[in-house]
Amino acid sequence: MISLVLCTMMVVTIVGNTLVCLSVILARKLRRPANYLIVSQAVADLLVAMAVMPLSLTNELEGRWSLGKPLCDLWISVDVFCCTASIINLCMISVDRYLAISHPLSYRVHRTSRVMLMLVSVVWIISALISVPALLGWGKGNEYDGETCLINQDKGYTIYSTLGAFYIPMLVMLVLYWRIYITVQRHKNSSLRRTYVTRMSPAAAERTIANDAPTGSSVEKPNQSEPKRISLTKEYKAARTLGAIVGAFILCWLPFFVLAVIRPFCNDTCRVPPVVDGVTLWLGYANSALNPAIYGGLNNDFRAAFRAVICCSLKDLNKR
Repeated sequence: MISLVLCTMMVVTIVGNTLVCLSVILARKLRRPANYLIVSQAVADLLVAMAVMPLSLTNELEGRWSLGKPLCDLWISVDVFCCTASIINLCMISVDRYLAISHPLSYRVHRTSRVMLMLVSVVWIISALISVPALLGWGKGNEYDGETCLINQDKGYTIYSTLGAFYIPMLVMLVLYWRIYITVQRHKNSSLRRTYVTRMSPAAAERTIANDAPTGSSVEKPNQSEPKRISLTKEYKAARTLGAIVGAFILCWLPFFVLAVIRPFCNDTCRVPPVVDGVTLWLGYANSALNPAIYGGLNNDFRAAFRAVICCSLKDLNKR
Protein backbone atom coordinates (compact mmCIF):
# COMPACT_ATOMS: atom_id res chain seq x y z
CA MET A 1 0.00 0.00 0.00
CA ILE A 2 2.78 2.44 0.96
CA SER A 3 4.72 1.63 -2.21
CA LEU A 4 1.59 2.29 -4.31
CA VAL A 5 1.04 5.70 -2.69
CA LEU A 6 4.69 6.73 -3.12
CA CYS A 7 4.83 5.46 -6.72
CA THR A 8 1.64 7.41 -7.47
CA MET A 9 3.26 10.53 -6.01
CA MET A 10 6.27 10.08 -8.31
CA VAL A 11 4.08 9.66 -11.40
CA VAL A 12 1.89 12.66 -10.48
CA THR A 13 5.02 14.79 -9.93
CA ILE A 14 6.50 13.80 -13.30
CA VAL A 15 3.25 14.30 -15.24
CA GLY A 16 2.35 17.58 -13.51
CA ASN A 17 5.71 19.26 -13.94
CA THR A 18 6.06 18.01 -17.52
CA LEU A 19 2.70 19.69 -18.20
CA VAL A 20 4.01 22.95 -16.72
CA CYS A 21 7.11 22.89 -18.95
CA LEU A 22 5.18 21.96 -22.12
CA SER A 23 2.51 24.58 -21.42
CA VAL A 24 5.03 27.42 -21.17
CA ILE A 25 6.95 26.18 -24.24
CA LEU A 26 3.88 25.65 -26.45
CA ALA A 27 1.34 28.25 -25.26
CA ARG A 28 2.01 31.71 -26.69
CA LYS A 29 0.20 33.32 -23.75
CA LEU A 30 2.54 31.70 -21.23
CA ARG A 31 5.75 32.06 -23.23
CA ARG A 32 7.01 35.18 -21.44
CA PRO A 33 9.99 36.00 -19.21
CA ALA A 34 7.86 36.09 -16.05
CA ASN A 35 7.33 32.32 -16.37
CA TYR A 36 10.99 31.33 -16.80
CA LEU A 37 11.33 30.86 -13.05
CA ILE A 38 8.21 28.68 -13.00
CA VAL A 39 9.76 26.44 -15.66
CA SER A 40 13.00 26.36 -13.66
CA GLN A 41 11.06 25.26 -10.58
CA ALA A 42 9.23 22.60 -12.61
CA VAL A 43 12.58 21.26 -13.88
CA ALA A 44 13.87 21.06 -10.29
CA ASP A 45 10.71 19.20 -9.23
CA LEU A 46 11.05 16.85 -12.21
CA LEU A 47 14.60 16.03 -11.13
CA VAL A 48 13.35 15.32 -7.60
CA ALA A 49 10.82 12.84 -9.01
CA MET A 50 13.18 11.13 -11.46
CA ALA A 51 16.57 11.19 -9.69
CA VAL A 52 15.75 11.33 -5.97
CA MET A 53 12.38 9.71 -5.24
CA PRO A 54 13.19 6.26 -6.78
CA LEU A 55 16.22 5.78 -4.50
CA SER A 56 14.26 7.12 -1.51
CA LEU A 57 11.50 4.62 -2.30
CA THR A 58 14.03 1.75 -2.45
CA ASN A 59 15.39 2.85 0.93
CA GLU A 60 11.88 2.97 2.45
CA LEU A 61 10.78 -0.42 1.12
CA GLU A 62 13.97 -2.26 2.13
CA GLY A 63 14.19 -0.52 5.50
CA ARG A 64 17.89 0.09 4.98
CA TRP A 65 20.36 1.57 2.49
CA SER A 66 21.76 -1.29 0.41
CA LEU A 67 23.37 0.64 -2.45
CA GLY A 68 26.76 1.44 -0.93
CA LYS A 69 28.58 4.61 0.19
CA PRO A 70 29.30 6.22 -3.23
CA LEU A 71 25.63 6.08 -4.25
CA CYS A 72 24.64 7.27 -0.77
CA ASP A 73 26.78 10.40 -1.20
CA LEU A 74 25.48 11.00 -4.72
CA TRP A 75 21.84 10.50 -3.70
CA ILE A 76 22.07 12.95 -0.79
CA SER A 77 23.89 15.58 -2.87
CA VAL A 78 21.37 15.36 -5.72
CA ASP A 79 18.51 15.42 -3.18
CA VAL A 80 19.83 18.57 -1.48
CA PHE A 81 20.65 20.19 -4.85
CA CYS A 82 17.23 19.59 -6.46
CA CYS A 83 15.09 20.32 -3.40
CA THR A 84 17.08 23.50 -2.69
CA ALA A 85 16.68 24.59 -6.34
CA SER A 86 12.90 24.13 -6.07
CA ILE A 87 12.80 26.24 -2.88
CA ILE A 88 15.14 29.00 -4.14
CA ASN A 89 13.15 29.19 -7.39
CA LEU A 90 10.03 29.81 -5.32
CA CYS A 91 11.84 32.52 -3.38
CA MET A 92 12.87 34.22 -6.65
CA ILE A 93 9.29 33.96 -7.94
CA SER A 94 8.17 35.78 -4.77
CA VAL A 95 10.72 38.54 -5.41
CA ASP A 96 9.58 38.79 -9.04
CA ARG A 97 5.88 39.05 -8.11
CA TYR A 98 6.58 41.62 -5.41
CA LEU A 99 8.48 43.87 -7.81
CA ALA A 100 5.80 43.42 -10.50
CA ILE A 101 3.07 44.57 -8.10
CA SER A 102 4.92 47.28 -6.17
CA HIS A 103 6.62 48.80 -9.26
CA PRO A 104 4.31 47.74 -12.14
CA LEU A 105 5.52 50.19 -14.78
CA SER A 106 9.28 50.37 -14.18
CA TYR A 107 9.73 46.65 -13.46
CA ARG A 108 7.99 45.56 -16.66
CA VAL A 109 10.74 47.34 -18.61
CA HIS A 110 13.49 45.46 -16.73
CA ARG A 111 11.76 42.04 -16.72
CA THR A 112 13.50 40.90 -19.91
CA SER A 113 14.44 37.39 -21.00
CA ARG A 114 18.08 38.12 -20.23
CA VAL A 115 17.36 39.29 -16.67
CA MET A 116 15.10 36.32 -15.92
CA LEU A 117 17.65 33.85 -17.30
CA MET A 118 20.27 35.45 -15.04
CA LEU A 119 17.95 34.93 -12.05
CA VAL A 120 17.47 31.29 -13.05
CA SER A 121 21.27 30.88 -13.21
CA VAL A 122 21.63 32.42 -9.74
CA VAL A 123 19.08 29.90 -8.38
CA TRP A 124 21.06 26.90 -9.60
CA ILE A 125 24.42 28.35 -8.50
CA ILE A 126 23.09 28.90 -4.96
CA SER A 127 21.73 25.35 -4.93
CA ALA A 128 25.14 23.99 -5.94
CA LEU A 129 26.89 26.05 -3.25
CA ILE A 130 24.62 24.47 -0.62
CA SER A 131 24.80 20.85 -1.84
CA VAL A 132 28.42 20.44 -3.00
CA PRO A 133 30.27 21.13 0.33
CA ALA A 134 28.89 17.93 1.89
CA LEU A 135 30.09 15.94 -1.12
CA LEU A 136 33.56 17.51 -0.83
CA GLY A 137 33.83 16.46 2.80
CA TRP A 138 32.66 19.35 5.02
CA GLY A 139 32.92 17.92 8.53
CA LYS A 140 32.77 14.13 8.54
CA GLY A 141 30.73 13.96 5.34
CA ASN A 142 27.49 12.03 4.96
CA GLU A 143 26.93 9.20 7.42
CA TYR A 144 26.87 5.59 6.16
CA ASP A 145 27.25 2.51 8.37
CA GLY A 146 26.23 -0.22 5.95
CA GLU A 147 22.56 0.08 6.95
CA THR A 148 21.65 3.76 6.97
CA CYS A 149 22.45 6.68 4.66
CA LEU A 150 22.13 10.01 6.47
CA ILE A 151 22.98 13.56 5.45
CA ASN A 152 26.07 15.21 6.95
CA GLN A 153 25.37 15.80 10.67
CA ASP A 154 28.16 18.35 11.18
CA LYS A 155 26.63 21.23 13.17
CA GLY A 156 28.25 23.93 11.04
CA TYR A 157 27.06 22.39 7.78
CA THR A 158 23.57 21.81 9.22
CA ILE A 159 23.21 25.49 10.13
CA TYR A 160 24.67 26.59 6.77
CA SER A 161 22.51 24.28 4.66
CA THR A 162 19.20 24.68 6.52
CA LEU A 163 19.53 28.47 6.63
CA GLY A 164 20.38 28.68 2.93
CA ALA A 165 17.95 26.05 1.69
CA PHE A 166 14.92 26.81 3.85
CA TYR A 167 14.86 29.29 6.72
CA ILE A 168 16.20 32.37 4.89
CA PRO A 169 14.08 31.72 1.74
CA MET A 170 11.01 31.13 3.93
CA LEU A 171 11.57 34.41 5.81
CA VAL A 172 12.05 36.30 2.53
CA MET A 173 8.86 34.78 1.09
CA LEU A 174 6.77 35.57 4.17
CA VAL A 175 7.99 39.18 4.33
CA LEU A 176 7.46 39.72 0.59
CA TYR A 177 4.03 38.11 0.58
CA TRP A 178 2.99 40.34 3.46
CA ARG A 179 4.24 43.36 1.47
CA ILE A 180 2.37 42.08 -1.60
CA TYR A 181 -0.82 41.77 0.47
CA ILE A 182 -0.47 45.35 1.77
CA THR A 183 0.21 46.66 -1.76
CA VAL A 184 -2.78 44.79 -3.22
CA GLN A 185 -5.09 46.20 -0.53
CA ARG A 186 -3.82 49.72 -1.21
CA HIS A 187 -4.38 49.31 -4.96
CA LYS A 188 -7.86 47.90 -4.36
CA ASN A 189 -8.81 50.92 -2.27
CA SER A 190 -7.41 53.18 -4.98
CA SER A 191 -9.40 51.27 -7.60
CA LEU A 192 -12.63 51.69 -5.61
CA ARG A 193 -11.94 55.43 -5.43
CA ARG A 194 -11.45 55.56 -9.23
CA THR A 195 -14.70 53.64 -9.78
CA TYR A 196 -16.55 56.24 -7.71
CA VAL A 197 -14.86 59.05 -9.63
CA THR A 198 -15.74 57.65 -13.08
CA ARG A 199 -19.45 57.76 -12.20
CA MET A 200 -19.28 61.54 -11.76
CA SER A 201 -19.45 64.02 -14.56
CA PRO A 202 -16.08 64.44 -16.36
CA ALA A 203 -15.48 67.88 -14.87
CA ALA A 204 -16.31 66.74 -11.34
CA ALA A 205 -14.14 63.66 -11.76
CA GLU A 206 -11.11 65.70 -12.80
CA ARG A 207 -11.67 68.11 -9.89
CA THR A 208 -11.87 65.21 -7.42
CA ILE A 209 -8.71 63.57 -8.74
CA ALA A 210 -6.89 66.90 -8.74
CA ASN A 211 -7.90 67.50 -5.12
CA ASP A 212 -6.72 64.01 -4.11
CA ALA A 213 -3.42 64.19 -6.02
CA PRO A 214 -0.26 65.17 -4.10
CA THR A 215 1.14 68.61 -4.84
CA GLY A 216 3.34 68.58 -7.92
CA SER A 217 2.01 65.27 -9.27
CA SER A 218 0.42 64.90 -12.70
CA VAL A 219 -3.34 64.39 -12.83
CA GLU A 220 -4.37 61.09 -14.44
CA LYS A 221 -7.81 61.00 -16.06
CA PRO A 222 -9.96 57.99 -15.14
CA ASN A 223 -9.67 56.14 -18.47
CA GLN A 224 -5.90 56.68 -18.72
CA SER A 225 -5.22 54.14 -15.97
CA GLU A 226 -7.04 51.27 -17.70
CA PRO A 227 -3.96 49.48 -19.18
CA LYS A 228 -2.18 49.72 -15.84
CA ARG A 229 -5.27 48.37 -14.04
CA ILE A 230 -5.48 45.36 -16.41
CA SER A 231 -1.79 44.63 -15.85
CA LEU A 232 -2.22 44.85 -12.08
CA THR A 233 -5.25 42.54 -12.21
CA LYS A 234 -3.06 39.87 -13.82
CA GLU A 235 -0.43 40.38 -11.14
CA TYR A 236 -3.08 40.10 -8.39
CA LYS A 237 -4.12 36.70 -9.78
CA ALA A 238 -0.47 35.65 -9.93
CA ALA A 239 -0.06 36.81 -6.32
CA ARG A 240 -3.03 34.69 -5.23
CA THR A 241 -1.44 31.65 -6.87
CA LEU A 242 1.88 32.53 -5.25
CA GLY A 243 0.20 32.68 -1.83
CA ALA A 244 -1.11 29.13 -2.24
CA ILE A 245 2.31 27.93 -3.45
CA VAL A 246 4.10 29.55 -0.48
CA GLY A 247 1.57 28.10 1.98
CA ALA A 248 1.96 24.59 0.54
CA PHE A 249 5.75 24.94 0.61
CA ILE A 250 5.83 25.82 4.33
CA LEU A 251 3.36 23.07 5.29
CA CYS A 252 5.32 20.46 3.34
CA TRP A 253 8.90 21.35 4.25
CA LEU A 254 8.75 22.86 7.76
CA PRO A 255 8.54 19.49 9.65
CA PHE A 256 11.56 18.11 7.76
CA PHE A 257 13.75 21.16 8.38
CA VAL A 258 12.78 21.38 12.06
CA LEU A 259 14.02 17.79 12.49
CA ALA A 260 17.10 18.54 10.37
CA VAL A 261 18.16 21.31 12.77
CA ILE A 262 17.34 19.41 15.98
CA ARG A 263 19.04 16.08 15.14
CA PRO A 264 22.76 17.12 15.14
CA PHE A 265 22.40 18.96 18.47
CA CYS A 266 20.58 16.13 20.25
CA ASN A 267 23.05 13.30 19.62
CA ASP A 268 21.49 10.11 21.04
CA THR A 269 19.24 11.82 23.59
CA CYS A 270 16.36 12.43 21.15
CA ARG A 271 16.40 9.71 18.53
CA VAL A 272 13.87 10.26 15.74
CA PRO A 273 11.87 7.11 14.87
CA PRO A 274 12.52 5.98 11.26
CA VAL A 275 8.81 6.28 10.44
CA VAL A 276 8.85 9.99 11.42
CA ASP A 277 11.97 10.51 9.29
CA GLY A 278 10.26 8.89 6.32
CA VAL A 279 6.99 10.81 6.71
CA THR A 280 8.69 14.23 6.97
CA LEU A 281 10.95 13.47 3.99
CA TRP A 282 8.12 12.36 1.72
CA LEU A 283 5.92 15.23 2.90
CA GLY A 284 8.66 17.52 1.57
CA TYR A 285 8.77 15.60 -1.72
CA ALA A 286 4.98 15.98 -1.96
CA ASN A 287 5.51 19.71 -2.45
CA SER A 288 6.96 18.93 -5.90
CA ALA A 289 3.67 17.23 -6.82
CA LEU A 290 1.47 20.01 -5.39
CA ASN A 291 2.99 22.94 -7.30
CA PRO A 292 1.57 22.00 -10.76
CA ALA A 293 -1.82 21.23 -9.20
CA ILE A 294 -1.92 24.72 -7.65
CA TYR A 295 -0.95 26.39 -10.95
CA GLY A 296 -3.63 24.41 -12.78
CA GLY A 297 -6.25 25.03 -10.10
CA LEU A 298 -5.79 28.77 -9.59
CA ASN A 299 -4.40 30.08 -12.89
CA ASN A 300 -6.82 30.11 -15.83
CA ASP A 301 -4.06 30.31 -18.45
CA PHE A 302 -2.22 27.29 -17.04
CA ARG A 303 -5.47 25.35 -16.63
CA ALA A 304 -6.43 25.95 -20.27
CA ALA A 305 -2.90 25.07 -21.41
CA PHE A 306 -2.90 21.84 -19.37
CA ARG A 307 -6.20 20.82 -20.95
CA ALA A 308 -4.95 21.58 -24.46
CA VAL A 309 -1.66 19.71 -23.96
CA ILE A 310 -3.44 16.65 -22.53
CA CYS A 311 -5.88 16.65 -25.46
CA CYS A 312 -3.02 17.32 -27.96
CA SER A 313 -4.97 20.32 -29.24
CA LEU A 314 -2.37 22.88 -30.34
CA LYS A 315 -5.05 25.03 -32.02
CA ASP A 316 -6.86 25.49 -28.70
CA LEU A 317 -3.53 26.19 -27.02
CA ASN A 318 -2.96 29.40 -28.96
CA LYS A 319 -6.49 30.68 -29.44
CA ARG A 320 -6.62 34.41 -29.07
